[in-house]
Amino acid sequence: MASAFASQLQAIAKNSSHELDLKARRNAHAESLLFERDVAVKQDFGTIYNICNEGFRELCQLDQRFHDFDRNLFSDQAKDQDREQMTRSDNEALDLVLKHCLALLGGKILLKPALKALEWLVRRFRVHVYNVDHLLHTLLPYHELPVWANVLSIVPNDKVLGQWKFVRPYLKTTWHVPRHAVAFAASNNDAFFTGMNSYTLDSCRQGLSNSTLIKFWSGIVVEAVSNRIVQTRSGRKEVQAQRVDDLLHKVLSLLSEAYDMTGSTDLITTCYTISIMLAAKVEPGDNVLDSLLLAVAQSLQKVDHDASAAIITMNVLTMHKTIATVPKKVLDVLASLEAFASVVRSLTPHYSCQPFLLSLTASAMSHIRRKNAHKLAVFSELVTELVRELYPDSTLSEVVRPVVTKAITLNADTEANRETRTRLIASLQKMNENPALSVAISEAAAYEHHDPATLEGLIGMTITLPEPPTETHGTDVEMTDVPAIARASGNALGALPSSWEGQPSCLAISGSKTFTQLAAAFEACALDPEKREAFSSLPIWSSVSAQELLWHSFLLRFACTKFSTQARSRALRLLAQSIQIKPSCYVQYFVPYALALLSDAKAVRGGAADLLNVVQARLSNSSQARSASDQNGLYNAAGLRYIADLQHQQVASLIADVVTPVLEECMLDPTYATKVIRSALQPQSKQESRKGHSQALFSLLTQHALATPLVRIKVVILSMLSDVEKVGGKSKRKVLQPILQEWSQLTETEAIKLAAEGGMDAGEVDASLIGLADLRDKHYLAQLAESTVSADSTRRGGLTDALFNHVRKDFRMWTVEEQFSAAEVLFDSAFSVDESLAVGAQDVLRSVDLPSEVLANILQISQAGTSDVKVPPAKRRKRSSSGTSFSRTDAVKALGDATAKIGLALELIEDNSPELKPELVSAMFEMLATLRQLQQNRVNSPYHLNLCLGSIHAMIGAGNPRGKTIDLTGVKPELVTECLRTADNPQVQNASLLVLASLSTVVPDRMVHNVMPIFTFIGHNMLSKDDDHSVNVINEAVDKIVPALLENLRKGKNQQSYQTSMASMLASFTSAYDHIPRHRRVAFYQKLLFCVKANEYGYMLVALLAHQQRGENSFGTFIQELVGILSASTQLQIYRQLLYIAVDVLAPSSKLASVIFNTDRSTTVAEKSQYAQSVLFAATTTLKSSNLASVVGRLSKGDTAEANVVRSDMQSALESTLTTIRNTRATSTEVSTLAKQGLDHILRLPTLADLIEIVLPRLDEMDDAELRPQAIRVLAVQIERKHTKTSKSQDLAFQLLKKLEQYVTSSNVSALQFSSLACLDRIVDKYGRKSPETVAEVAHTIAGVLDPTSSTEKWLAAALLTLAAMFEAIKGGAVPVVPELMARLLHVLAVNYKREDFSVQLWTATCALLSAIFSHAAFVISEEQLAQVLEHVFASQSRSVNDDTSTDLEQLIRIIARKVDLEVLIVSSKRVLIELENDSELTKIDTIGELEIRRSREDKSATTAALLTLLSTALEGAPKSAVIKQAASVSELFLSILDREANNQNTDSTSSEDSEAENQIMKGLKEASIKLIYKVNDTTFRPIFESWADWAESNPRRVVLFDLLAHFFDTLKAIVTSYASYLLKPISSILKDSTAGDKTSKQPLLLLLNTLTLFRTITSHDQDSFFAAPSHFESIAQPLISSLTLAASKSTRPILTSHIIPTILSLATSTMDSPSTHTALTHHLVQLKSAPSAHVRGASIRALIALTEDEELGDEFTSNVIGIGAGEGEGARGGGGSVGEIMVYVNEMLEDDDESVEHDVRRWVQMVRAKVGEDVFEV
Repeated sequence: MASAFASQLQAIAKNSSHELDLKARRNAHAESLLFERDVAVKQDFGTIYNICNEGFRELCQLDQRFHDFDRNLFSDQAKDQDREQMTRSDNEALDLVLKHCLALLGGKILLKPALKALEWLVRRFRVHVYNVDHLLHTLLPYHELPVWANVLSIVPNDKVLGQWKFVRPYLKTTWHVPRHAVAFAASNNDAFFTGMNSYTLDSCRQGLSNSTLIKFWSGIVVEAVSNRIVQTRSGRKEVQAQRVDDLLHKVLSLLSEAYDMTGSTDLITTCYTISIMLAAKVEPGDNVLDSLLLAVAQSLQKVDHDASAAIITMNVLTMHKTIATVPKKVLDVLASLEAFASVVRSLTPHYSCQPFLLSLTASAMSHIRRKNAHKLAVFSELVTELVRELYPDSTLSEVVRPVVTKAITLNADTEANRETRTRLIASLQKMNENPALSVAISEAAAYEHHDPATLEGLIGMTITLPEPPTETHGTDVEMTDVPAIARASGNALGALPSSWEGQPSCLAISGSKTFTQLAAAFEACALDPEKREAFSSLPIWSSVSAQELLWHSFLLRFACTKFSTQARSRALRLLAQSIQIKPSCYVQYFVPYALALLSDAKAVRGGAADLLNVVQARLSNSSQARSASDQNGLYNAAGLRYIADLQHQQVASLIADVVTPVLEECMLDPTYATKVIRSALQPQSKQESRKGHSQALFSLLTQHALATPLVRIKVVILSMLSDVEKVGGKSKRKVLQPILQEWSQLTETEAIKLAAEGGMDAGEVDASLIGLADLRDKHYLAQLAESTVSADSTRRGGLTDALFNHVRKDFRMWTVEEQFSAAEVLFDSAFSVDESLAVGAQDVLRSVDLPSEVLANILQISQAGTSDVKVPPAKRRKRSSSGTSFSRTDAVKALGDATAKIGLALELIEDNSPELKPELVSAMFEMLATLRQLQQNRVNSPYHLNLCLGSIHAMIGAGNPRGKTIDLTGVKPELVTECLRTADNPQVQNASLLVLASLSTVVPDRMVHNVMPIFTFIGHNMLSKDDDHSVNVINEAVDKIVPALLENLRKGKNQQSYQTSMASMLASFTSAYDHIPRHRRVAFYQKLLFCVKANEYGYMLVALLAHQQRGENSFGTFIQELVGILSASTQLQIYRQLLYIAVDVLAPSSKLASVIFNTDRSTTVAEKSQYAQSVLFAATTTLKSSNLASVVGRLSKGDTAEANVVRSDMQSALESTLTTIRNTRATSTEVSTLAKQGLDHILRLPTLADLIEIVLPRLDEMDDAELRPQAIRVLAVQIERKHTKTSKSQDLAFQLLKKLEQYVTSSNVSALQFSSLACLDRIVDKYGRKSPETVAEVAHTIAGVLDPTSSTEKWLAAALLTLAAMFEAIKGGAVPVVPELMARLLHVLAVNYKREDFSVQLWTATCALLSAIFSHAAFVISEEQLAQVLEHVFASQSRSVNDDTSTDLEQLIRIIARKVDLEVLIVSSKRVLIELENDSELTKIDTIGELEIRRSREDKSATTAALLTLLSTALEGAPKSAVIKQAASVSELFLSILDREANNQNTDSTSSEDSEAENQIMKGLKEASIKLIYKVNDTTFRPIFESWADWAESNPRRVVLFDLLAHFFDTLKAIVTSYASYLLKPISSILKDSTAGDKTSKQPLLLLLNTLTLFRTITSHDQDSFFAAPSHFESIAQPLISSLTLAASKSTRPILTSHIIPTILSLATSTMDSPSTHTALTHHLVQLKSAPSAHVRGASIRALIALTEDEELGDEFTSNVIGIGAGEGEGARGGGGSVGEIMVYVNEMLEDDDESVEHDVRRWVQMVRAKVGEDVFEV
């Protein structure tokens, strides 16, 4: 992990501007928008400024605002302004100017001058680095143009972060960013959305925006907001709400800021669009919409543009409010807007503003106050006029309704309110002047139930009523046409009848055509006094004797019928006036009607109150006497209905005490009168009871309810009596029962007509009147139900529905007996022939809560008669079947009816929470038996069975929730088992299984004999199902059945019998393994595992599964998942039990295994082995559970009780495993192998500390041969694998180390020794550094037992490698062990070398240990020991050479060379060489075994070669100072090796192997010498070289030295040519001696070859004309040419072509610049013309040919030796010098006796002529 300082350095480097990095600055300077990189990098800032300033000047001409930057960004001083050298404050100020300039450039970026100006900002101020956000926002509208790609190409990658991450794929490319990418970023990237909005709004605020920017921003932001709105609609409601809040927070803040802008029409239009989107799609709430409305309105004052968009926006916002109003400030803005009317008028053809205008009027009235009354009133008048003008087809009353209401309801108790009201009245007066608005005012008042007369009085003007439509033609007019008739008859009183036919009372009959005509005329005249007077003077009223009765009854009925409120109120007031003028004998009859009308509209309530006051006054002052003929004349003059009159004073007192005190409250609250009546009927105090009003009032109301033909009055009176059951011993239901009977006898049409007369719906009447029914009487309920079907079988649907609704409502308040009777009736009605009646009865039964007694009775009724019905079999066709067919048909029908009843009964049971009614369980089993009986009659209904079983399961499964006593005597599990066995329907099967599962907990003793069939069925059928419900059912069944069964099985049985039963039961489940869907197996068997108690019998389930599925590939994974949910202790217990079963099954007399696998004496050994293998496989697999590994792995983290238990279980499992291995070793190898695998797995589970703690005490108890080594090997693997290191594990590891040390040193079992060494190696590698002393002690002990004579090679190699690992681990801590260990090592090396079967493995291990020793303790090794090591190791390599051992030796050499001091190494090397130079080949190197080892010459050569490799490596790695210091010693070492090699040259019996070895020595010597030369200087090396030359006084030494020096001169080339001066004398001497010596001897010839090779190498690299010096040349040239005489000898003749002639050519080439040397060479060559041997003469001419034809030398040589000028004549050619000598040579040689010589001469002559171009050497 990086330090804090490193982190700081990284941060500094990241932000560094690379001021000193010229390359980085050059690259930064090359970043340009206009120029290519190679051009830009060459431009200076002066050139750039001139180009860019030109564009800037053009921009200033286009826009004067650019002049502001003339003083800063584009000034002359800007050329030298480096922002990287500026302070932070200066840079911040510069950033502000740059942002301002970029925003201004944004609108002109497509112009060339703008690009030039931007180029200056990029090149000089590096805006693409320091102002990336602003630059990209400026150019973002042009994202599809090349300028955008150019900018992205120069923006650094590390600057495109955060909001700009969406453009990263387009960096450094030529691609443009598509629009959808920008829109997507704005929709999903909040940072980009905010940044884009901020940039745009800031530009607008500063006046720097442009149309391109605004249009681009508008399109992107609208799309982004739309997408974000869509995003809010996903997720849960809470998530959606949170997303909506986030959206509003972002968008509203944007709109708030944008609406404040001025001067940008496009910007505001975009805000309007976003506001509309929010209102239409988000539903933000009224508060948000009000704020948006205000913002839109205020924008009208800031932006000079068409207000149409704002009006449309406000219209939409208002439409989406809960209440269509606008805030007060919005009204003020609109009222002040002069062009409001013109804008609305211009919008009307294209857009409807009507809703908005209506809301404005309502809002104005809600916000009107004295200070703004005039303004808002005028605005309301304007809006009203606009609505009238623009929307003539609309209802004008809606727009004036708020004004009317406000004017009437405004309380004028204060001065401010009075002024406001006065202004509103003025507005109404102005509106009323317009006929259309006057009618609208009238309609508005009527809609709000305001009295027109009051409004007229308020405004002081007459209001125009609505014009009635054209008169309706026809004579038969229904009551539903009353308003139309009223408008048609308003001015046609003369057309009314002049006489009354029939009873002189409008209440005597339910309907009358004359009354309809009169009522229509009265409605038209009611509000006009003159017309009313004319109407009351009609002749029809005087056509009967009872004029007052007819007139009063007409007015009363009119007031109680559906007419306009004003007309009805006027009728009541006329009635009161009439009674005041002329008292009536029927005055008290008006009281019930007046009381009923107190619940009507406000105007009607006022008329009713006036009527009651008049009646009370008249009754108080009148007598009771009236004639019998007048009695009951109000209803029936024929005396069919009689009303028992009350005392006038009693009625007056009733009104005065009960009604009059609360008339004011009744005027305000239409429900108050009903409350008062109910209170009077049920007095709460004795004082009230003594008044006797309750009985009088009850009698008055009930009698008139019976007598009146008006249904509306009946319903109102019944509502007053709704909470009253009895008054004075009289039952309301009995008294008013005739009303219900009469109503129920009406047809549907009649009922609808009567209800319509009162303005009511027939359903309302049905619901009200049905409350009079006494449904607790079962006979009455049945009769009433039947009565709802009329004689013509036309059902009164509404009445039937009302009946059943009433039953549904009151059912829960009845007693159980009443519910019992009612339910019986309803159940019978549920199967009525009338379908609607049946459906209604069923709905009631399903909707009410039926008690258990009722349900039991229904069950009994539904089963009645099913046992007696049997379906006879069908007869054969030949027989007569008339009687039989009939009987069969009846039976089938009877069974169908019974099935339907049973179905309804079962459904009712299911609907009524059967889990709360367990007492019905016996009845349900009887029903189940009935269903089984029906199945025998071929009536099979899975639906009914499923219902029945489901209810039983609910009753039993819920237990006893309320402590009820449950009778279980009727429970019959065998019935359920039979259903499960015979059913084909999956639902029935599931339900049966659930019932059996519940029964197993309730009656387990009865379930014993039914369990096995259940499990058999489950195993073969249900377990194969894959639907979730079936799986849940099976799981529940297993959860309940298995534990209950096991508990029952324990009773009265011994252990073996119980185990047998358990195994039999589990086998039924395991046999179904293949049938269970794969993905559900684990869950199912885990469920079963818990049911059988996994710690007790889980092993049995696993064993059966293992035997069943031992061949399946995925079975191992299944077992791991199966036991993975168990606790670690349980898993280990199952493992131990499985091991016991594996051993038991192999025993001759097995116990538990025979119970599980049904083995006996006939079971073969192979079969038993198969059983054992499958069980052991499962046992081993249980140890692979990840849960077990996790728990066991955490044992060391705590010392809790649970951890101790698991640790104890681990120890027990280990003991069981060892016992199993021991017991099965002799019986079955396969089983024993599996047990060993288990041991391996169990040792892998715990942590290292726990593992050692568990295994260490038991190592001594294990069998040495197999168990203990295996356990130690597992320990070694775990030590290597587990990476955690704790103090505990460290201590335990060192304890184990001591134990392993004991096994290594004292055990005779090789497997134990090897495993101990391997484990010891792992321990040392992991923990050795923690205690070097302990490791050193163990290493000392192991070193002491390294005896190659008594130990195997393999063990020795392992021990040596282990010791090497110890040295690597403790490093310097192993120093004390080195002395003894070195002696042991040398002994091992000696013994191994002496063996005929040399052990490469042992030698490799020795090298590894030596490498470790020298790596960490080289300073301890003495020079003598080092010499011995080197001698023996290097000598042994010849017997161990292969790729691997070579690598080991090379590594050892590198380590010794690197770790041993150079001086020590040289001294030791000399010792080795001295030993090798001894005449005796016996070398004593073993100090322990005193072995004398004979070294062969080959071994000595190999040692020398290896020694040189070591020395070369050491010289390469040593510092120069050390090498210079030891240079003389190294030189002596080299000379001694050379001397040895020179001595070897004296022997002629050198084999090819020896030659190869000598070559290797020379190769090593050459490499080492070069390494030495590279490390020393000339001052140091020249004396050494001189000593080498002096040392080579004999030819043998010269042979090896010249070979070495040839490599020296060839490697260093011209640098060391001067060193040749030390070699000229010996080279010349050798060349001279070569012609006179023995030419058949090998050594002189080898010396000559090495000399020629050395000399040729020196001359080939002579670049300083060293040999052109006469002294150097003359000493060599003549002896070299003389060596051509060796051609005379056949043995030396081949070297002419290979060595001598190439050497002469090399010498001539090196002296090419000196013609005299060539002349001298030619002279010496031509002297050989007189040689006696033709071969010598031929050699001379071949040398000349070689010199002439050489490509590099030929031309120069010919020119130098021939020397013919252009003007020379023949005399000149023949006259002198070398040319003449050559002529003589040529002439003589052409006459040579040898043809080959002659041929070669002619060939040379032709070459020369070709070279010089003349005919030289003319013959």
